[in-house]
Amino acid sequence: MSALVHGATLVDALGRAMAELREHPGHEETAVALEKALEPPRGGPASEAPERLESLGRGFTGPEALAIAVRAALTAEAAGGYPLEIVPRGLLLAVNHSGDSDSTGAICGNLLGARYGSRAVPEHWRAGVEAAGTIAALAEGGAVEFGPSPPADSYGEPPMDWHMRFYG
Repeated sequence: MSALVHGATLVDALGRAMAELREHPGHEETAVALEKALEPPRGGPASEAPERLESLGRGFTGPEALAIAVRAALTAEAAGGYPLEIVPRGLLLAVNHSGDSDSTGAICGNLLGARYGSRAVPEHWRAGVEAAGTIAALAEGGAVEFGPSPPADSYGEPPMDWHMRFYG
């Protein structure tokens, strides 16, 4: 996610994540799932249908959900357009299958949100979100903390008021 927030493409960020993943024991199932997700659809982005996503699984395990979400995000991006077209396209693809679509949609939304920001989500989708203000504050805090200039005291640690911002 950090790479996406800092401007990396999805493909580059996934390459970095795969390299990091391979450094840890027990990575094989997730690595295989991601490798399948990175394979482009045979007929190009337009041929990717929800039923074809299920060739990656149904999303009931972590590796399957991640693979479906990644494929949906990559497919949406490969089809081109503006972020306000890419993000809804990816999210709709990620949730319109017969598997664990809330999980795949959440993961895809995190990927595309980190890449394109909240303004790439259509306003009418954002308007109905419960606790939208709290979610926006948490997202903004995360962007600041993990962004290029995180808050720090003279020792390089986040200041106490930064730690207390959500507990006051």
